[in-house]
Amino acid sequence: MELKIDGFNNLDTLPSIPSQILRALDGIEKISAMDYNIVQMIQYDAPIALGVLRLSNAPLYGYPSEIFSLQQAAGLLGPSAIKNVILTTPVFERFKDYHESDLEFDFTQLWLHTAVTASVAGGLGALIDDVESDVCFTAGLLQECGLIALAMNFPHSMNAILHRQAAGKKSLFQAEQEEIGFTHAEIGARIMENWGIPAELFEAVKNGFDADQGNPATKLSAVIRLARRLAHNWDYGDGTQNGVSLPVEPLLDSIQVSAEKLSEWEPRLKDYAVYAARVVEG
Repeated sequence: MELKIDGFNNLDTLPSIPSQILRALDGIEKISAMDYNIVQMIQYDAPIALGVLRLSNAPLYGYPSEIFSLQQAAGLLGPSAIKNVILTTPVFERFKDYHESDLEFDFTQLWLHTAVTASVAGGLGALIDDVESDVCFTAGLLQECGLIALAMNFPHSMNAILHRQAAGKKSLFQAEQEEIGFTHAEIGARIMENWGIPAELFEAVKNGFDADQGNPATKLSAVIRLARRLAHNWDYGDGTQNGVSLPVEPLLDSIQVSAEKLSEWEPRLKDYAVYAARVVEG
């Protein structure tokens, strides 16, 4: 059966990995009802974070499609509602006959990559004008949600994409376009749009990848793309780049930062990356 992007329109949830759900639940039991450090319990898990954003942007809470970051969402929802999101997040090992799918994909590596990308994006956002650090962090965390959806819901298509990529030494985007006709960035943006996430976020996710050779449409998109490339070049890639180093210089004009300035920032950004990796790896 031909896979179409419309097949993701009715997707209701994304699965997480067991270690992250357990860590979030353990942490949330230890905080008070008014402690908004609850963000620390969920900030490195994309499916949980996306579920929290979806709930906070629901008309029920009075701010439809207006909540841009996890910090805003936590302030609006509080620990009880966020705990319910965690409890209803499925574990990927029990999702759609995962063990029978023979999925050739390292989800632990993907979680590590998204956590590092989010931390680096947040760090960049604190140093760059005209973007908000919290929004950059959140967009960076969510940038691979389409890849999670694709791999979990259509594992055989995911395997075919990975085989095509490896055989032709292509980028993941090239392999996706050839195999299914669209990319996981488009999938992620479609899911986020359907779930009421603000347009600035899902457009940044859609445009924050390497699907084209032009400049990113927005500074937020450029921050995400730069954070992804830095994470990859620092050995925190998602495992699909075939070991190719990704240039960062073409993105610097988009964020109005010189190569010298980025080099000056790198030690601090690497510290953020190392911290995020330690949290995810336990």
